[in-house]
Amino acid sequence: MNKISLFFVFCAFIAAFFAFKPQVQDEKAPEQSNNNRQCPIEEPPFWEQAIVPEPEKTRSTIREPRIEPPKLASPDPEAEVMRLAAAGDSTNLNYAFAAWFDLDPHTARDWLAAQSSMDGLQPAITMVAGKIAQDGDPANGLEWAELLDPGPQQEQTLFDIYSLAARGNQFTEEQLKSAALPAARIAELLGGAVGD
Repeated sequence: MNKISLFFVFCAFIAAFFAFKPQVQDEKAPEQSNNNRQCPIEEPPFWEQAIVPEPEKTRSTIREPRIEPPKLASPDPEAEVMRLAAAGDSTNLNYAFAAWFDLDPHTARDWLAAQSSMDGLQPAITMVAGKIAQDGDPANGLEWAELLDPGPQQEQTLFDIYSLAARGNQFTEEQLKSAALPAARIAELLGGAVGD
C-alpha cells in the first residue's frame, strides 16, 4: 500500500502544481503589462502638417476648367438628323432630334410634322415633351405627349408631366382628376406622394 499512497501523493502534488501555476501566471501578467506601458505621445493632427501652396504661385500654374457641350457629328443639326434618318440609326436620331429641338424648335417641329411616321421618334418626342414641361409649360408638354403612341411610354410621359406640374401647383385638382391616366395614377397624383 505504500506504493499506492506514494502514487496518490505524487498525483495530488502534480495536480496542485498545475492548478496553481496558471493563477501565478495570471497574477504576473498584469504586472508585466503595467511595466511595459509607454506614455502616449501626443502628435499634432495630420492636417496641421499639410503644406498649403501659396495662392500667388498657384494662380499661374492651375488652368481654368473648360467644359464644352457634346458635339454632333455635323455642325448643322438638321443635316445630322437627315443623315441619321437616312442611315436608319434611330438611337442617335432621337438624341440628335432632341438637340436640334433645343437649338431651333420651330424648324425641328416642322420637320417632325412632315414625317409620314413617328414610330422611330417616340423617345425624341418623350424628351421634347419633358423638356418643354420642365421649362415651365406643362400644357404644351402634354400636347407633345399626345403625339406618342398610346401605351406605357405615353402613360409614363403624361404622368411625369402631370406630377411635375402638380409639384409646381400649375394644374388645379380638377385638371389632375381629368388627366388621361388610369385611376390608380390619378390617385397617386392627388395623394401628393409624387416626387417624394
